[in-house]
Amino acid sequence: MQAILKTMVFALFVTCAPTLLGSGLAAQSVDADLDRVSRELEAARASQLDLIAPRAFSRAAEKFADARARFERGGRIDEIRRMLEEVETNLND
Repeated sequence: MQAILKTMVFALFVTCAPTLLGSGLAAQSVDADLDRVSRELEAARASQLDLIAPRAFSRAAEKFADARARFERGGRIDEIRRMLEEVETNLND
């Protein structure tokens, strides 16, 4: 009985470990993306994009705040990445 239980626990670990570890790596990657986009937003502000194109800058800043909040709440990584892409689009248009 113990051997069967050990085998089942091992099988469960082997099955779930890649998913659990992968989501941790993905979260680290999104954290790095958030940092990068934050720097882009600050560079845009330093270049006075907030004065030159206030609507686009405002949309980018709001979307960035939403993305960061969603990340901190443990939101879906694909949605956070999509939001960060929208930030970059607003900054580059």
